[in-house]
Amino acid sequence: NAEYMGVASIYHYLQIFISQCKTFATYNPLLKEYHFSKDHEWVTVDNNIATVGVSDHAQNALGELVYVELPEIGLEADKGDVAGTLESSKAASDLFTPVSGKVTEVNEELTGNPVLVNQSPLDKGWIFKIDLDSTKGQ
Repeated sequence: NAEYMGVASIYHYLQIFISQCKTFATYNPLLKEYHFSKDHEWVTVDNNIATVGVSDHAQNALGELVYVELPEIGLEADKGDVAGTLESSKAASDLFTPVSGKVTEVNEELTGNPVLVNQSPLDKGWIFKIDLDSTKGQ
């Protein structure tokens, strides 16, 4: 009957939609587990290496960035320490470490392209990585 065909058709399209959502989820960097600080920094952790960046809200409030001061590799930082600076044409803001550890890597792309933080704050605009193993008790 026509009613059954309509339900079957809806079911078919629903299955396609669900499979497309699963494919999207597989490749979507926004599905990482992000932890946000009160200062609008975010951190994700993979094998005790924390990647740090700023939230979409923070980059939006600052406006288009013109300069990112990156922390020094090897810097031993405690949670809450200033690790760098974000500067836009309308403001400058300190960048705080949301966790304690030793800086192991910085996003060198930001040196020549600071607006990457605005364009992709939760992915390509990450700022630095910090080794959590180098500290005791987070």
